[in-house]
Amino acid sequence: MDDSVEIIKLEPSRFLEAKAIRLKALICDPYSFSSTIEDTESLTDENWKERLEYSIREEKAITYYAQKDNKIIGMAGVFFKEDSLPEIFGMFVDKDYRGLGIASRLLKVLILKVNDMNKYNAIKLGVNITMLPAIGLYKKYGFEITSTEKDHIKKDGKSFDIYNMELKL
Repeated sequence: MDDSVEIIKLEPSRFLEAKAIRLKALICDPYSFSSTIEDTESLTDENWKERLEYSIREEKAITYYAQKDNKIIGMAGVFFKEDSLPEIFGMFVDKDYRGLGIASRLLKVLILKVNDMNKYNAIKLGVNITMLPAIGLYKKYGFEITSTEKDHIKKDGKSFDIYNMELKL
């Protein structure tokens, strides 16, 4: 594990870094995410700032970023909807920094944050069934596959199934 990596929330003034890591995730692993590069590029600067403000206030969603030497190298978030379990989204670590335990640290922070809220009995997520390292990580932390959704991710004329996974708190 790399102790020089910090897990932080970004201030709204750093919105360009949030946008950059999200775009990098979509470019590097496009079939891991439901959203597209076009969706992300269409967001205004104000949209990005608002997302980071929600995260700071812990409203609607919370996103944590992995930072090394003041460079954002990973991210993961959890969003909250009424009448639904919190859902983890956007888990990504730059390929140059994989294998260092950063995804584990991001996931652990999200799980602890949701658990500390004392409002939920579980957390859910969806993961492309071809993403074996991600599935292994989620299982390591106690997530279990609850169902499979056919053709959930559709891009470039291809479609991918996802596993819905859940962690009981």
